[in-house]
Amino acid sequence: MTTIPGYYTTQEVAALFSMTRQRVAGLAQREGWEKQMVGNAALYAAEDVREYRDTRYRTELVKKAGWWSGRGLYRDADLDIACPVCEGFAVERPLTAEGEIDWICLKGHSSPPAPL
Repeated sequence: MTTIPGYYTTQEVAALFSMTRQRVAGLAQREGWEKQMVGNAALYAAEDVREYRDTRYRTELVKKAGWWSGRGLYRDADLDIACPVCEGFAVERPLTAEGEIDWICLKGHSSPPAPL
């Protein structure tokens, strides 16, 4: 396997996002990821892959909390925080009314607790 520090192989990205190598290539081109070719192997910058992963997480969370119902990906990284409970990936809502969710994380923690 070809590895360079700071890069993911196509196979690693495909496994991370549960998609085919062909879909990874299309995604990387659409998102403008930095790509290095080593022989026939395409390697993608880890920073680009992590940014996309966080964007997918953020989109999932803002939709789950009911803060956004748009199509595509929610790209405003200003909402990203570390969960106060588990230190995992979370998003916050800057202005909330009393009783509304202020923040929510991937592991289900929220403030106030999300309804089951």
